[in-house]
Amino acid sequence: PLYMTSFGYLPELHLLVSDYRDWFVSKANEILRKLSRYPIIDIDKENEQVHCYHKMFLGLKFHGDLLVDKSSPEYAAGLSMQRFRQFLRDTYSLERKMAIEPRLINSTSPRLMIVSRKSSRVLSNEDEISQMAKEVGFDVITTEAKMSTNQSGFAQLVNSCDVLMGVHGAGLANMLFLPDNAVFIQMVPYGPLDYWAMMEFRDPTWAMNISYLDYRISIVESSLSTQYAPDDPILTDPDSYYAKGWDFIRAVYLSNVNFTIDVRRFKNTLVRAMELLQH
Repeated sequence: PLYMTSFGYLPELHLLVSDYRDWFVSKANEILRKLSRYPIIDIDKENEQVHCYHKMFLGLKFHGDLLVDKSSPEYAAGLSMQRFRQFLRDTYSLERKMAIEPRLINSTSPRLMIVSRKSSRVLSNEDEISQMAKEVGFDVITTEAKMSTNQSGFAQLVNSCDVLMGVHGAGLANMLFLPDNAVFIQMVPYGPLDYWAMMEFRDPTWAMNISYLDYRISIVESSLSTQYAPDDPILTDPDSYYAKGWDFIRAVYLSNVNFTIDVRRFKNTLVRAMELLQH
């Protein structure tokens, strides 16, 4: 949203920030400096100052999670997700625009990143998943996307990969740093989560030149199967809870839920990811 609102004025604009947070400004420092060549103004501390502008935007434009509406004036003016991804490449000096060339796969293992989680939605057999990915032919790295993670370093690490995978969650937004023609695998937890999983992570890939795969985690792979009776509607009829809204669904189907993946079943998804890279 900030890039979208700033588009067309870069870098000749002033960013006036309310509810200023040092940690956020520090984490997003490279992006903010790329958006504006002027110091950020903490407007809450400007009680005695007057700032005059011939045009001002209050708030941010938003078309949807990681989306640019093709019917919007911003899109008509040249804004696109591919352009935003190039902006990120320039900002973080990301070297790879394209994923591994298909002709090189026989001699070089494509790199796959598992976005790890340590609190909820943990992959309890992550080592087995990693081993299976290696058997399929991937060079595997495992890392966790935390608030304290250095954004530039993490962006460069993701950009070095050809496949990014992990359980549904905010950390998967790091797919933005993948090179073109890469593959993104979203592991969708059991439950009525299709709307959010598709809206937040599948649909955006269509405009990013990234191939999308998902792996639907089954009941037996979810710790929900040990938390509820086999005939509980939470397990037998999850769609009936959709009307209860996001807060309920998150509390039941995402929070305090972990997974033990059937690696033989998951192998099919890994093989498909390799096939996509080869074509």
